[in-house]
Formats: sequence, structure tokens, C-alpha cells
Amino acid sequence: MPEQIIKLIKNNRINMETPKYRFKYTKKEFEKYLDEIGENLPDSAFIMQRKIHRRDIGYGLLLRSYERIKFEKQYTEWVESKELNPEIT
Repeated sequence: MPEQIIKLIKNNRINMETPKYRFKYTKKEFEKYLDEIGENLPDSAFIMQRKIHRRDIGYGLLLRSYERIKFEKQYTEWVESKELNPEIT
């Protein structure tokens, strides 16, 4: 294996169980995905911890900051769905 792949494996950036040494999906990528979805969500989705938050912050960052358990659960489901069907963006 090339040195770059070995280095990525040691840094735990590659999941060896997936074909073609595909990179793991990061939480930052999921956060950006949620930000894109958040543009179409109603204002009620931006109410977290009894406060209305600004839309320009981004739904992904708000969810990650204020509702961590919900973020982690949705992240896990998102990763599983992308590994089962990689064409999903």
C-alpha cells in the first residue's frame, strides 16, 4: 500500500471495511448537509432550549451545539444510509 494510505489508516481517517478505502464521513460534512436542509425548514425548527435562534447561524451548528443527542443520532443514521447507498448526497 502507498505510504499515504498507511498514514491515513494510522490516523483513523480510512474505514478499511468499506470498498476502495473510502474516507469516513465527518461530522463537519453532516453539519454542512444540515445547513443546506435548514434553509427550507420552518422557523419552529430553529427553536432550541426555549429560544428562537437566527437562521444565518445554520441549522447544523445549532443542532450540534444545543441538541447534541439528536445530532449524534441523526449523524449515525446519515452515515449508515450513506454507507449502504453511497449515491445519496
